[in-house]
Amino acid sequence: MSISKKWKKYIALGGILFLFPLGFLLLFGKVAKHKFATLKYYGTESTEALDSSSYTVPAFVFADQSGKAFSSDSLEGKVWLAAFYSLSDPHIKKITERLLNINFKYRFEDDISIVVFSTDCDHDTQPLVQRYTEQLTRYNAATDKWQFLSGNQQAMQSFIRNGFLIDDLRNEAIFRLVDNEGHVRGLYGNTEYHILNAIEDIALLKKEIDLKKYNENKALGNSH
Repeated sequence: MSISKKWKKYIALGGILFLFPLGFLLLFGKVAKHKFATLKYYGTESTEALDSSSYTVPAFVFADQSGKAFSSDSLEGKVWLAAFYSLSDPHIKKITERLLNINFKYRFEDDISIVVFSTDCDHDTQPLVQRYTEQLTRYNAATDKWQFLSGNQQAMQSFIRNGFLIDDLRNEAIFRLVDNEGHVRGLYGNTEYHILNAIEDIALLKKEIDLKKYNENKALGNSH
């Protein structure tokens, strides 16, 4: 066998070895359905993903940092992180820093917000809360993306307990991720690990919502 024929043989064999896995991947891509990870739904207990009948956060109205009424209607269609803590919390600096990380990450996303529910409304008076939120604007925490809600202590505690199904807020700040339809989709504590998970889950939830909208628009297009 001549050298040229020998090289042609090696080249042909190499081409087959290269094309076979490529062809398999292309075939697999056509027949396999793409599956995206989705977050669980939470209520009285965890349920399987994509359970649209899951528990939703009830409507509410509380006073924001400006003393104006802020209702859940303002969050319609948005993804938002509910935070539960007080400005009297001894770990307020760490809590704020971690929320600032989330706010900075999604500072250009109009449909992502942070909503704080005071766990000590008697301490978190409107002037104190306003000073706190005004300080946050120095760190890219626009007031329209970060609401701090306070008001009547008994009404707030009742809402947190019955609306978010949280019984004990004495230990540390905690967070809940709520989707654009009012479902609770993530539970977090006040640690760096939990906050990193929340950042990733927000991105995952956004992807899920965008994919759902894409499929709905595609279905509408195919129906005409």
